[in-house]
Amino acid sequence: MTEFGKDFIYIHDILRLKWVPEILSAIHNGASTFSKILIDIPFISQTELNRKIKFLVERKLITRGPSGVYSLNPFGKEVLYILLYIQRLNAKYGVTVKP
Repeated sequence: MTEFGKDFIYIHDILRLKWVPEILSAIHNGASTFSKILIDIPFISQTELNRKIKFLVERKLITRGPSGVYSLNPFGKEVLYILLYIQRLNAKYGVTVKP
């Protein structure tokens, strides 16, 4: 049996958070400043975006440059790839979650 240890828990803690996929995707698609990310993601508040960006910087998924421009780190790119892969699996196999 495969054991999922601390590494899995670390990734799970990132993937389970609301807005993380949207933020990573927005940055990947060119929304590189706080205001552009905020515009790109409907319904997220400034406070929540600020919290999530701080979390993503601390976890080393994104970097904030000196001019306030955000970019994905290699780890952030890999996590986004995982999220997009999960989305493709869902589309392929029609997995749905009941509310």
